[in-house]
Amino acid sequence: MLQYPGVTKSIPYVTFQKCYIGGYISSPWTTASNYRAITANRLYGRLIVVPKTMAFDQILINVQAAGGAGTAARLGLYKCLSTLLPGALVTDYGTVAVDSTGTKTITITPTLTRGLHYLALVSDGTPTLYCGEGGVSPLGLATALSGDSAHGGYAAFTYGVLSGADPFPTMTLAYNTIPVIALRVAS
Repeated sequence: MLQYPGVTKSIPYVTFQKCYIGGYISSPWTTASNYRAITANRLYGRLIVVPKTMAFDQILINVQAAGGAGTAARLGLYKCLSTLLPGALVTDYGTVAVDSTGTKTITITPTLTRGLHYLALVSDGTPTLYCGEGGVSPLGLATALSGDSAHGGYAAFTYGVLSGADPFPTMTLAYNTIPVIALRVAS
């Protein structure tokens, strides 16, 4: 079992062996897919589980329908607090263009320790991005024993450099509208 500081429940430990080297990590509970237009000037946070200390070499999103000409998305990483809300900014990884379709990547070099983290995205446009739904999440379900799982949340945020000063003072949980942001495991 993984023990998270300040969290009273354990999460079963999943062993990531060599078959995951070169693989990707995002919300492990995402079981289905959909594409949705995101809202400009909204900071999205997607809760992820890193099962052990791991090195990563890319952060990525998938654009299904382009935003307006010249639009971009900024990607980053936040700590996860014991309350399961996003905490301090760890890194602002920079921007990717979202005015064309396809997988958009940024080369990164972090090593993350096991535990919960938030991947973040904010855009100045409204591209349609790959989102996940279904499954089980530590953030809960929309309704008792049915409905979608919360994969993270969002808050109003003016597009620009990610803030380290509590960018999620109030976070609205979202059940199938949080863009999938993934990390690629370094090989």
